[in-house]
Amino acid sequence: MHSGTVDPEVRPQAAPDPEVGHKPGARRRFDRAAAQRALPAVASIAAGTALVGWHASRYGRWIVDDAAITYVYARNIAEGHGPVFQPGDDPVEGFSNPLWTLILVIGRWLGLFDRGTLFGVPDYVLFPKAFALLTVVVILTCAYLMTSTILRRGAWIVPLAVGALFTLSPSFVIWMFSGLENPLYVLCAVLLATILTRSISADRLTTVTPAVAAGLCAAAAGLTRPDGALYAAAYPVVVLLFVTRDTWRRALTVAAVSCAVFFVPYLGYVAWRRIEFGRWVPNTAVAKSQETPDWVSVNKVVELLGVTGWLLAAVVLICVGMTLTRPGPARRPLVGLLVPFVLSAAAVAILSPDWMGQFRFATPLWALGAMIAVLCVIEQVRRADLRGRVVIVFATCLAIGTTATIAGDNRTLFRHDPTTPLCLVADMRGKAFNTYADVIKLGDQGTYLGPDMGGFGLTTRLHIFDLAGLVDAPIADYLYAKDHAGLRDYVLEKVKPTFIDASTTWGGDLIEDPRLGRDYEKFWTTRNGGHWVRKDAVTPERLTELLRVAKIIETRELARVLESPRASCGSTLRRGQTLPY
Repeated sequence: MHSGTVDPEVRPQAAPDPEVGHKPGARRRFDRAAAQRALPAVASIAAGTALVGWHASRYGRWIVDDAAITYVYARNIAEGHGPVFQPGDDPVEGFSNPLWTLILVIGRWLGLFDRGTLFGVPDYVLFPKAFALLTVVVILTCAYLMTSTILRRGAWIVPLAVGALFTLSPSFVIWMFSGLENPLYVLCAVLLATILTRSISADRLTTVTPAVAAGLCAAAAGLTRPDGALYAAAYPVVVLLFVTRDTWRRALTVAAVSCAVFFVPYLGYVAWRRIEFGRWVPNTAVAKSQETPDWVSVNKVVELLGVTGWLLAAVVLICVGMTLTRPGPARRPLVGLLVPFVLSAAAVAILSPDWMGQFRFATPLWALGAMIAVLCVIEQVRRADLRGRVVIVFATCLAIGTTATIAGDNRTLFRHDPTTPLCLVADMRGKAFNTYADVIKLGDQGTYLGPDMGGFGLTTRLHIFDLAGLVDAPIADYLYAKDHAGLRDYVLEKVKPTFIDASTTWGGDLIEDPRLGRDYEKFWTTRNGGHWVRKDAVTPERLTELLRVAKIIETRELARVLESPRASCGSTLRRGQTLPY
């Protein structure tokens, strides 16, 4: 990893003029010159952000429903009810992103989130998307800062190039602007990589400041997503890669400091989780039954290469290999990018497959990969002769064209059929079932069992039992144990919800249980399931009216969602909202 070769394009900087700072106006002239030098980088960051913002605008006001689960917790915490999904419930950690939850709580306290509209846009849409766009600005700024110490000249183009690569990744843009914690998670990973690369470039890797900063970034990542704890290994691994016989004592000391800085807040939260929720891991992890990784998990990482485009992946891998094997200013700092990148890939491999599609867990991988690609391609173009430059530029342009075709197809597909929109659930579940409760004169006494808790939790006044187990600890335990018979007994003999919303995807065993037909009336049929109401909760007359109202609401709302799947659903989402019929 060590290199004694001096980059021929790096020129020694001239010594500062001793007169500067002593003459009137010298400081002003210096600041003006510095500002002029910064203009290309600022313009590049702005242009790269604009490209990403344009791509994000193609998905309209879409927010994925799972993001709203955190919104519900943020609302209840901000209103003083504690970390519960419904006021009065026992605490259940139905979120796995405490740091993102805290940001949403602060946003609500400041009147920026879950209050109404901002600039004519519902703040439950604008706040997370504006946060994501601001995060892109910081990420592109980091891309410039980490490469400016390596490339010396031409680093201003890096933010624009990275932003352009981001627009070629629907997966990156979709999940950055989905309302989930992805922007904060990516920011933690990129800040960590920036600290590592800049400290390596400045030969300050084994000092206390980067050790502490890296530990804090890893802790923030771990408190944003459970798999973020893997980033705690980044700084110690990088330090060990550069350790020598003379520096091993210092290396062990700073590695220990970084780990301590990570573990204090992270284990503090784990201890609080145990006390508050009675679990060592989030309830969501129990419900999803995280399994031991196998070769199928590793194949998920290989699938990412196909989404990237095999030609572009090949070009980048060749440039990375040349950068690592040839002496040059990018060789050592590149390790500071590659280690977090490998840890991001490990996280994708470890996590159970995600039903949402579009590689939701790979967002940091796209960000770090784009930076690695731009840095290595530029470095090899800069160091090659004329013929080599022509070959690299031609191959890169051809590869980008191939990837752009793949990206365009994925973008169009997602625009027409986005993953479970928040507003679909808020309208067709939360508001609809409030209306059904009114039709059969339930008042506030009804209960509901079904999946997709985000928009439902924001709008329902019914007591919820989560069929997916994310916000329901008893059901999560049944799912973790794969005790389907026990789950059916629990639902049909103990819980006895007023309404059941089930399908072959969620509740297939429940649908086939004969007790469902014995105790419930089906009042609406969906493509792979339906809605049921308890027989003892309705009279024949009210059941007839429920059948009529359900037909009106379900047909109308489904048509509306199919026509505008990326639209918002009102300026506010509040408990008790209903639909006209």
